[in-house]
Amino acid sequence: MAKKIRCRWEQDKRLLVNPDGQAFPCCYLSNNYYQSTVYEERGTYDELPDGHKANIEHPVMAAYFECQDEYNVFKTDVNDILTSQWFTETLPNSWDSDETVHFQCKRMCEIDE
Repeated sequence: MAKKIRCRWEQDKRLLVNPDGQAFPCCYLSNNYYQSTVYEERGTYDELPDGHKANIEHPVMAAYFECQDEYNVFKTDVNDILTSQWFTETLPNSWDSDETVHFQCKRMCEIDE
């Protein structure tokens, strides 16, 4: 049987906004991002657990980091965030292949087809 990603949060039309205003499609991606910013602010990023580093350094999250101000509700309208390239293409297109899917998406939202 083939497997595919079905984003639970997307289906429920939910969005997570961190206290700093960063918008995420789910808590699974948000938690690692938020934790990494805390470690970075403390100057202890190197102490971040390896699993968390791998999650935030994944190409999907690297693309998010490159344009993170565009995904902040204090700087960008929510509708613009939801229709941005990252939310409409980068993330969903990453679900098409085991080589591109983010670990958290695979772990939390993979289903048997």
